Amino acid sequence: MFSVHTAFITILAANAALGFNLNAPPVSFKSTAHRATKLFGIRCEGKYYQFEEMEDQESCTSELFLKEDRTVIVGKTNGPPFVAASGKWNIAAGSNDFTMTLSRRYETGRSNTDMGEFNFDLERTYVGEVKMVGESIGITGTSNAQSSDVAFGNVVEVGYFNMIDGSNEREDMNAFGAKSTFS
Repeated sequence: MFSVHTAFITILAANAALGFNLNAPPVSFKSTAHRATKLFGIRCEGKYYQFEEMEDQESCTSELFLKEDRTVIVGKTNGPPFVAASGKWNIAAGSNDFTMTLSRRYETGRSNTDMGEFNFDLERTYVGEVKMVGESIGITGTSNAQSSDVAFGNVVEVGYFNMIDGSNEREDMNAFGAKSTFS
């Protein structure tokens, strides 16, 4: 009958025969497994994303489409309504480092007041990392402002963002269940 004790002695004998020093201190190996999985082979373009941004204790969700030409189409939002929006995105070669810049124009004011009606532009740069969330692509990071009004010409972190690939669930509907406005 083969016992656990016999198996242990057999393993010790085999290790000694192979030249392993059983009294040597353990060897440690540095692993890079703790780093993010390299996803730069995964394609982010041509997909619809649910984009959630949090700034100043406010949050809103918008639908984005990352185009193959590295531009962004901004769809419906439950945040402040904008007059126009545009954007561009990039993933640094050989990395999971994601950067997106969105510019939005807002209209405000009233015509019969001393302030009148006026437009203002808001630009945010979103810097994050691409990761897999289940079987979907997820991107998380910080939102940054660079404006003489907000940051005195410096880049300042003003919030956070999350993006999740919703292309498979979309089926011609936007993030809020209405027909898409994309062309």
